[in-house]
Amino acid sequence: MEIKLTERKEIIVAGISIETTYENNNKDREILFSNFHNGKKELLSNYAKKSNEFYCATWLAGKSDSNGSEVIVYLLSQEITEQTSSFETKIIPAGLYACAKFPKNNNDTLEAWEKIYEKIYEDRPKTGYRSTSGNNVQPHFEYYPNGLDEDYELWISLEKDE
Repeated sequence: MEIKLTERKEIIVAGISIETTYENNNKDREILFSNFHNGKKELLSNYAKKSNEFYCATWLAGKSDSNGSEVIVYLLSQEITEQTSSFETKIIPAGLYACAKFPKNNNDTLEAWEKIYEKIYEDRPKTGYRSTSGNNVQPHFEYYPNGLDEDYELWISLEKDE
């Protein structure tokens, strides 16, 4: 897997979200994508900058479920041209990101996320960067430049390693 370090500009994305845990990740993501395809995608296209580009922003909710598992939030979204209250919005801040491409047949995105995090950690001595942590954690995201059923990229925000 090749990782590229890339500067990105700030964007605002809007869409629908779901909270999940590592144990329920794949099942809950299927529900999110299904709900998005069943009506939300068409409504969101009225606000989208590019109708065929999609983002799935991901961040830790800062809480645990009743079993003590860490809660993850997924926001399946598109970059918007104007603010809307019809959908949940999130700012993906400008900054340095690690980016890796994955083929469309890679259905286990959780495994892909684990691989890119491991690679960033392994490359820390060489690059001088780590994924953002603590209060500085930014939403990381999946980027689908050619539609949700095509190849995708994972993007992780970086900070200087200390």
